[in-house]
Parts: sequence; structure tokens; C-alpha cells
Amino acid sequence: MIDTHNAESRDPTRPENNGSCFTASSTRPAGSYVFRSSHVDYVRADLEYQDTPGPTFLSYTPNGRRLITAGSNDSIRIYTTGSVGEPANIDDCQESNTAVVASNDFFITGSEDGTVCMYSLQTKSLDKILVRCTLPVRDVVLSPDGQWAAVASDELVVKVVNTEDMNRVLYLREQAKPVKHLSFHPNGSYIAVSCADGKVYIYSLSKEEPELVKKVDGLIRALETDVEASSKVVWHPDGRAFAAPTNTRGMLAVERDCNQTLM
Repeated sequence: MIDTHNAESRDPTRPENNGSCFTASSTRPAGSYVFRSSHVDYVRADLEYQDTPGPTFLSYTPNGRRLITAGSNDSIRIYTTGSVGEPANIDDCQESNTAVVASNDFFITGSEDGTVCMYSLQTKSLDKILVRCTLPVRDVVLSPDGQWAAVASDELVVKVVNTEDMNRVLYLREQAKPVKHLSFHPNGSYIAVSCADGKVYIYSLSKEEPELVKKVDGLIRALETDVEASSKVVWHPDGRAFAAPTNTRGMLAVERDCNQTLM
């Protein structure tokens, strides 16, 4: 069970809460890239990539002070906001990273070989292998309090692992196909699962066992987990609604309690 009483609803428009994960273009020429924010200073990174081709995944820490990048090679970079210096590198990581998500103290990566690793931002080194999947990892997200990491892979079951005690694991089992994206509710009490079958599954995490409380059909496209197109759900900061790209390539916002289309 995830404790939702102490979880604060976070406004992702505020820099201290902006821990979103992004995917950069697979074309990565050398040069100077600026990651801008209207709330914080910028990160200027002279990215002299020698990487193999493929997507790069990025995540700011919630306080906006660091930007972590991971991709298809065996190197992770940690950029400091406002710094013009070289990023810190972690070179002994898994190859072919497919996801990254950060808290203020640590970050987590998932890879093609199914390994989910947790790294310390203080020591800039591997802390522990959090969990292993038998198939490639497709998404990793953190609960708002950073105590739980949800892992989607090409397995049918989503694993929600406690970041302090990896023996504490919740399982989301109701989806019929692998999961492409995950999204925690702002207070951590729900999680939205974007499945390859074109359905969004909403689970409650407020009890000892996760409970499927809603299945939304006809909202998102049925996408294979390895394609670059997105079907990810994004929650409104107050948690009363969520939005997602639709199967008609538009965007819809849906009210959580009554399944009403808002846009």
C-alpha cells in the first residue's frame, strides 16, 4: 500500500516539482544545447556526443537543479543548472537505456536488458539494482514522494517497487498486453497505465493490493511498446482530470471521476 496521506499534490509548473522525463530526437549532432525554463536558470551543455544512434531520455530533478540524460550507449550524464562546465559522467552503467526518472537525491534508469538501476546523485554512482524484468523496460516513473518506482516492460505485469526496500513490490496485473507508459496521480493515490491494447487502466494504490478502478477504452491509440509515438497520460496538477493523445491524433482531457471528455 502506498501512503497517500503524507503525499503532497505537486504542481509540475513549479521548478521544484518538475521531474518530468523527456525523449530527445534520435538525431544528436555535436554542439551547444540550451535547456530553458521560465522558472529556473538554464543548463548550457556542449554535447560532444560520440553515442550510437538512438533516442536520448532526459529527466530534471524536481528542484530543477540537475538534468540527467541516458540513451543507447553505456554512459549517463548529469548536468547542473546554470553551469557551463562539463557534465558528470557515469560510465559503468547498463547499455541501451530506455527510461530515466529523477528525484532530488537519486535517479533510476531502465534498460533493454530489463535491468532497473538506482543511482545516487550525491556519489554519482550505482546504489543498487532495484528490480529485474525478463523483457525490455519501456517506462519508469516515481511516486510524488519518491518512495515507489513503477516499472513498465514488455512483460504483462507492471511492478511498483519501494525505493527503500526493494522486497516490497506491488503488481498491476489486469492489462492484457504490455504497457508503454505510466503516470502517477499528483498525490500518489492512483496510477494511469497506457497499454499497448489502446486502453488506459487506472489503478488505486491506497490499499494493500492495487485495485483497478477504471478502464478507459477508445482514448489512446494501440501502439507497440517500442515505437516512438506517445500514448502517455498526463494528470492535471489538482488530480481531477487527465489528458492523453488520442487515437485520432488529437488530445482529450478526461475528468477522473465521471469519465467525461473535457476537451
